[in-house]
Amino acid sequence: MAQEQMQETGTTGGGEAATPEEQAAYERVVLAGMKVLYSQETHQNIVQMLGQGEPAQAMATAVTIVMSQLDERSGGKIPEVVIFPAAAELLGQVAEIAEAAKVAQVDDRVVARAMQILVVKLADQYGIDPADAQALVQSVEPEQLQQIVAEQQQIAQGGGSREPAPAETEQPTEEG
Repeated sequence: MAQEQMQETGTTGGGEAATPEEQAAYERVVLAGMKVLYSQETHQNIVQMLGQGEPAQAMATAVTIVMSQLDERSGGKIPEVVIFPAAAELLGQVAEIAEAAKVAQVDDRVVARAMQILVVKLADQYGIDPADAQALVQSVEPEQLQQIVAEQQQIAQGGGSREPAPAETEQPTEEG
């Protein structure tokens, strides 16, 4: 799913085409994030976190924590260009978890609000200018968020989630 979205758009979220290296980094971050979200050690804690407080805030906080852990584990080597797109993909997964666990009512409005909170949190965490972060929030089309929510709901109704394929499914780079 994550790969399909990046391959369909061919962008990193800011409108520029993703390089093969950025695509591979994005896929690694999303896969690692999904492992954290669905691992036996952390899944129940995430569900509990999602059931506390306002759903959009809880969802954004959960994704921020996961991204922070991934960045720490990587030694700070996650390329900045993939942080927001990967976090947005993980937000979709978190929305699915919240719905499946019945700890929060998640609709387009909640996901859109969670995305806004997430962008501000990540901008603060990574020292990105708040104006740039706000521009990024505004650049994400509501239809794109609705599509993510719809895909997550469809997967949830279908009886599970699909993880992105391992990085070895990358397409060879074109020279020239």
